[in-house]
Amino acid sequence: MQVRQAGTTANLLMDSSYVADILTAPGPLFVVGVWRSGTSLLYSLLNQHSKIALLYEGDLPLLGSLFWLKPSKNWLAKWNFWNQAVTRHRIDATQLPGDFKNLQSACESVYKHYANTKGASIWGEKSPTFHDRLPHLAKMFPAAKFIIIWRSPIGICSSMARAARTSSWNARKGVRHRALMGCEEMEHGRKWLRSHGRQVHELSYDELTANPEASLRSLCGFLNIPYEPQMALLADSDRSAIYEGEHHILVKGAGIVKAKDHSGALGLEFKQKIQRYMAMWLREFGANWPPVLTLSDAGCKEPSFAERMWDRSRYNVLRSAELLVRLSLRVIPIGIWRFYRDFKERRFRAQKPSGNEA
Repeated sequence: MQVRQAGTTANLLMDSSYVADILTAPGPLFVVGVWRSGTSLLYSLLNQHSKIALLYEGDLPLLGSLFWLKPSKNWLAKWNFWNQAVTRHRIDATQLPGDFKNLQSACESVYKHYANTKGASIWGEKSPTFHDRLPHLAKMFPAAKFIIIWRSPIGICSSMARAARTSSWNARKGVRHRALMGCEEMEHGRKWLRSHGRQVHELSYDELTANPEASLRSLCGFLNIPYEPQMALLADSDRSAIYEGEHHILVKGAGIVKAKDHSGALGLEFKQKIQRYMAMWLREFGANWPPVLTLSDAGCKEPSFAERMWDRSRYNVLRSAELLVRLSLRVIPIGIWRFYRDFKERRFRAQKPSGNEA
């Protein structure tokens, strides 16, 4: 495992004002959105602020099985195998305390350690995988702040369909169905946060790409920190923790660019399903839904009761299957996981994914 900025931690610990800032920070900051909503772009811009250091899709809060009864002896190795979070963030594992009591303390220690390497006082994580776990995160971290970014379901799913050409994750069966239903799930989670008095800031992908400075100034106000001009300069951001791949070409570019319309990558049947749900959400949530639905959606036919029940059942099955995979991480040896992952990747490379699979 690589070491991030050797010697920096020791120097920072000598700065009593910095130590006071990070130790008294009330809780983590979570940046959340459904996949392909612009969370990576927002992460890249936010992390340029001198007081912010967020992990990129570490997803440790979702790996509770590694801390059942007591922490697994090799939880760091298994976490790193899960998504290379330790390696991608160049975390020096030898600097982490070894007396974690539970998942919450492990997450907090990792977040603060990573922020420590940058001298930042705002710690936390960006991950789209949290979009359907907002109440779970809020209960784990009662003082957490949330930034939620919204994008049109058509934009989300069409972007995933295009990414499926080169990304095995985006090519998985059912992933776009999960994204569509996840939009409503995130709305329910947002309402839960609001009703329980949690600190939430919302913006849309269109707002961020059209006027990044205004969006970032508003975010800084939410976080009670001064705006720093370098935040709006994507070319200077550190994007080393972001996965490689063509589907991240925009966020790794020199400037902030709105993704093109790729709705043609979606099959007609699934596109019509999206439009039916958008019409239903516009009627149900109205002005309370973020500005990613338009009046034109109101003219579409809504999904029938049978369709909604079937789609919800399929969504729950897909979520449960993913949960079982995460739960099994503790008991299945890494060697078996590596063999299975390599097999899936070889199989993906041998096929030509279709954008029509939902």
